[in-house]
Amino acid sequence: MAPHAYLPLDLSAYYNAGAEVLGGPPDARLVGDQVFHGLPFRIGEADRAVTLFGRDGRSAPLTIAINREAHAVILAHRVLGSRLLAGGPLGEPVATYTFRLSDGAEYQVPIRERFEIADLPSFGQLPFLARPDQKNGLQARWSGPFSASGSRQMESTQGWSRAYCLWFWMNPTPDVPIQSLEIVPRGQRFLVAAITLGLTHEEPFSRDAMVPVRIDLKDPTLADLPLAPGPSDLKVDIDRGVASYAYQLPRGAADEFLNDGFAGWGEAQNPSCSPAYAEVSAIPSATVAIKLGEKTIESVRWGDVLDGPVETDMVRV
Repeated sequence: MAPHAYLPLDLSAYYNAGAEVLGGPPDARLVGDQVFHGLPFRIGEADRAVTLFGRDGRSAPLTIAINREAHAVILAHRVLGSRLLAGGPLGEPVATYTFRLSDGAEYQVPIRERFEIADLPSFGQLPFLARPDQKNGLQARWSGPFSASGSRQMESTQGWSRAYCLWFWMNPTPDVPIQSLEIVPRGQRFLVAAITLGLTHEEPFSRDAMVPVRIDLKDPTLADLPLAPGPSDLKVDIDRGVASYAYQLPRGAADEFLNDGFAGWGEAQNPSCSPAYAEVSAIPSATVAIKLGEKTIESVRWGDVLDGPVETDMVRV
């Protein structure tokens, strides 16, 4: 990943509640330095883990100093004790976030339940304008329970929040430093665990449709390995995005196929790892890792791939 594209802020001066407010067993609480969707977050620990608002927490507005230029501000936050499933109103105001810039501009954003913020979701209760702290993923490719044969046809898995939801604000004038963020609670209990600044010109989460990406392994020994479970399982791993399974492509040229006597009847399956393709959706700063099994063969920047083919000593993407 691009190491300087995102900067987690130190909020230790503002923490007022321990990790126990997150609920669940202590070893399952996401505290300390974390990476969500490939983005770094710095969360407190022990008895000073998060900033709590509402009952047992802070009721007055809180101003967090930023004093830095940034394209995006990403918050890991969460409602506590949602009333939605008991008939509570959708879109109830939880807080107002006011971003103040050094030129005097102010941007007020209402933070509403199930839109910009949410409690840990049960089925179907994901927020509309925020992301779970866990990414979508892939099911195990080569094995799985027969009872899941239907769902396994989807190949992917839904990312759910384990502790927080992630919401971001884009600075309309990124060359003007953000002076501060003021958080004004509106009564409902909620917490803010971490804030990360996006320092590059991109949204922090990909909203692009997946696109097919061709992968050629240049080492003939690796290219000829059969695509199979284990050390010859070709994978595409992306930190700030998602990718499908890798699938083989034909080795012959298009003209060769069209001039074949069996044209129109298909062609033999290529059993090897290369060439192959996968479908990818990612942000420009993402790192695309080409793997065989758990071994990384090569890594390239997704933004470079968007500009055209990328060639290294090991791969062409």
